[in-house]
Amino acid sequence: MLAWVLAVGCQDLTPGEWVLGDEIAAIVMTGQAGYGRSVAVQDERILVGDALHMGSWTDGLTRIGGAKARRVGFVGTEPWVWLSSQTVAWGEELQETMGVGVATSVDRCPDGTFVLTDGVGESVACSTQGVLRTRCTDERCVVQIDGGPILDEVSPGGAVAWQDGRACWGDPQLANEEATGRVACDDGLEQFGLIGDHLGLSIGGGRAAGRFNRHIIPPRLRIVPLGEGPVWLVDRAAENSRVSLSSDEHHTAVGVPAFRQGPTSGRIYLVERP
Repeated sequence: MLAWVLAVGCQDLTPGEWVLGDEIAAIVMTGQAGYGRSVAVQDERILVGDALHMGSWTDGLTRIGGAKARRVGFVGTEPWVWLSSQTVAWGEELQETMGVGVATSVDRCPDGTFVLTDGVGESVACSTQGVLRTRCTDERCVVQIDGGPILDEVSPGGAVAWQDGRACWGDPQLANEEATGRVACDDGLEQFGLIGDHLGLSIGGGRAAGRFNRHIIPPRLRIVPLGEGPVWLVDRAAENSRVSLSSDEHHTAVGVPAFRQGPTSGRIYLVERP
């Protein structure tokens, strides 16, 4: 009887929210702490940071030297990475490199060019529809596409991303410990988190997330859809830790670099898209 209660207890407490890898079926990949700090998936290929790994989720990944990756991605089928050495690398063997100075956020455009920000708390994302970015001054940031009209004012540290043709951005409100955070898109969508969620730290795969939240019961990290669908949750992670999000046509990848409290490990969930 006790085992049955434990199995369903989380769903009783969190209606409409489903645990990744349990109530939401997923392929689970594990590694050391930090594994999954950034993740990108393209068909069966996957890139993982912070310790850089590359390969196939069906056949296994290979560690790439001693490199630490701050962000990983694909442009078409070509991989690229932003390394902690403030260098970007790209090409099938990541053989091409270029320095990015004091960049605070980096993305790669579909034409292969790189875009970056250099202000604290700023973010950038590039698509065929333009360069979406935040520009921050005095703890307030504006959201713009190609330097055009201001779309919103947000707090520093939020993510920006192009999602299904929409420009979306986060407002995590990190200066307020109990802030809900929010995510907005240029089609009028606006979603708020729960107290302490700081929603908007990560955006990808048609979803947005904040950080592992001790202000709600049970403590958990919520990954909300940018539209219809259930909320996914991570029920074991280090306090205040966050996730990375990525997707292709077939899977959504969720990287949990600080899975569990104490001696943490890293974990990636691959969820098949409907």
